[in-house]
Amino acid sequence: MLKVVLDTNIVISAMLSPGGNPSMILNEVLNGKFLFYYSVPVLAEYREVLFRPSFGFNEERVRLVLDALTETGILEAPEASDVLMADESDRAFFDLANSAGAFLVTGNLKHYPQKPFIVTPGGMAQKIARESRSMILW
Repeated sequence: MLKVVLDTNIVISAMLSPGGNPSMILNEVLNGKFLFYYSVPVLAEYREVLFRPSFGFNEERVRLVLDALTETGILEAPEASDVLMADESDRAFFDLANSAGAFLVTGNLKHYPQKPFIVTPGGMAQKIARESRSMILW
């Protein structure tokens, strides 16, 4: 089973555009198809950003998504790395994925060091498709 950490921009994109790759990935997480990892700082950022009035998200919908993520997810307390980051606010996501051995799905590759576990939503969609094909037993 694939392990994932979702950057905040993926959750936002999923809620803004229900038909795109971020939405498909979030749905896979919420349906238990991935091992989803989160940490206290990651969850705090999700909350802070998703409740911003500028997005106009329905507060009940945000609460439902956050509750579902914590119910299906695995809480992890990773150690901080000393990897150079373009944006220090993204360290929590990098360290979490690195510690959990998970893919970090983000729409902002430029914010992270180039590592094979950091993928775009399109790259993750390709991994999902490959894994689905490999599970066919006939």
